[in-house]
Amino acid sequence: MPDTILPEIVTSAEKVGELRCGSELDGVPITGMVGDQQSACVGQMLFEPGMVKNTYGTGAFMIMNTGTSPVPSSHGLLSTMCYQMGPNAPCMYGLEGSIAVAGVGIRWLRDSLGLIDHPSEMGELSASIDGTDGLYFVPAFSGLLAPHWRPDARGVMVGLTQYHTKAHVCRAMLEAIAFQTGDVVGAMEKDLIANAERGSSIEAKLQVLRVDGGVANSKEMLQIQADVLGVPVQRPADLETTAKGAAVAAGIGSGLFESTQVVADLARSELTNVEPKITAEERVKWKAGWDDAVQRTLNLA
Repeated sequence: MPDTILPEIVTSAEKVGELRCGSELDGVPITGMVGDQQSACVGQMLFEPGMVKNTYGTGAFMIMNTGTSPVPSSHGLLSTMCYQMGPNAPCMYGLEGSIAVAGVGIRWLRDSLGLIDHPSEMGELSASIDGTDGLYFVPAFSGLLAPHWRPDARGVMVGLTQYHTKAHVCRAMLEAIAFQTGDVVGAMEKDLIANAERGSSIEAKLQVLRVDGGVANSKEMLQIQADVLGVPVQRPADLETTAKGAAVAAGIGSGLFESTQVVADLARSELTNVEPKITAEERVKWKAGWDDAVQRTLNLA
């Protein structure tokens, strides 16, 4: 393949061309160029190494800013280029992990099982009970992605009794999203510990998780996530962080913003914190049940 047919490599924030559309937008400069999940990182103001965001869409997509050097993964994650805010700015790298079922699991409960009429009912039903009474739901409908990478896995419910209701099933689905996120966080921490032996100074233990996407509208979901991880979860006022990140990149590329720090200072007051409420002992026991349930999904396909 000749080099001449490939596009020129540019940074995330510089003028790359102008619109030619025959309308009032004709001639408007294009000054932002950033991918989907990388754009969400910018929208979430992940400008410091060690910061992590998770986007809950159809699936869930987590990226950690690992600074100016890529961190190789030996625990099922991807090393990725994150963003570069201008030709003279450093290139920032990330660790990325994706899970297949987040919002699509909620849609399955609604469309295929008819347990709910609207996604907002998930939070209401989950709040009506104290827990799942031992029920775990692993929605490995088409296998497990990061960090397991097991295409042979299939969905299971573990611990089901005649006393469980649709409220328990709905809460178990929210817990599944949170636990899958926790599995990716665990892989990130292991990779950072391994990288520390090579001289990295990034704190291996997650300090806070920033969240966005449709499922992040549920305060019950965010509380479950904080309890699973044992760290605060931060939600921005505007959950459309991918669009926001593209706008930030364009703003820096056009000179509207001087730096990422200026943007971060403007957005700092928009964050809502959700703190964990359970003890470390409760968390360990809860997680052990999830790990057992995950093992029961394997070799079913």
